Amino acid sequence: MNIGFSLDNNYVDLLINTINSILQHNIIFINIYIITDNILTTNSIKNKIKIIKNENFKLFFKVMEQEDVDFYSKNTRTDNELRKDINVINYGQILFNKYFDIDKILYLEADQIIINSLEMCYNIDIENIGIAAIPIKLTDYDKIIKNNKIINNKDYIYNDKIFYFNAGVTLLDFRYWKKNNLFEKFNSILINNNNNIKEHLYLFYSQGILNILFYNKYKYIDKKYNCVHSDQYLDPINIDLDKPVILHYNGQILFNIKNDILNDWTLKWIEIYKKYDIMNILSS
Repeated sequence: MNIGFSLDNNYVDLLINTINSILQHNIIFINIYIITDNILTTNSIKNKIKIIKNENFKLFFKVMEQEDVDFYSKNTRTDNELRKDINVINYGQILFNKYFDIDKILYLEADQIIINSLEMCYNIDIENIGIAAIPIKLTDYDKIIKNNKIINNKDYIYNDKIFYFNAGVTLLDFRYWKKNNLFEKFNSILINNNNNIKEHLYLFYSQGILNILFYNKYKYIDKKYNCVHSDQYLDPINIDLDKPVILHYNGQILFNIKNDILNDWTLKWIEIYKKYDIMNILSS
């Protein structure tokens, strides 16, 4: 099983905990491919991963090439709507085939905890589709921005399904990408959007572009594989934490604990995270 991450130094400690959780719930051998922003981040991961005493995985590293950093920096719009905690390293999501020459990968993020097996998700056949992901039900994401004004995009909704997906968990088959020139199309969308002065889309980095490329033509994954803390469909009263596979913390309850979100539901998520927090385990 191939699993991929793309991150900067801010997420190193979280990554170690995410990998720890993966290894505790998956018995199959795992190749973990990591794209970093610089060699310091890579070395930091290599040093800290030694804490995990498990031989059922292998790590592969690649620092994002400067030509890619320059390209995505130059062509990414810096609109106020873009989250400031995301940078061009997030485009690493589509670069695993270029850097590692692998055909298929399950892309995850470092603010996630895995509490069940990923094998069934990884084995989904997407060779003739190219991507599998989880639709989200946040109203902000069924909108696009035109002329700096947010307008509803009703085309994203059909039979109560929202076709926009969260790219934090994506299964990618790069054979389909190569066959359909999707790498070139991905970059073209980015360039055209950046050069279009009169009208531009809310791309949200790679997530928005992936949604354009695979609009209404990606394979749905069950929402248990991307249970996002902030999403409305996760009812804080009724959510059964025995059923999810991936808990996606959005970074927010890890970095910005606020009294207004410290309900019983959030506290339960924090307690689950502590079970896989390496430093918390070692200090207890």
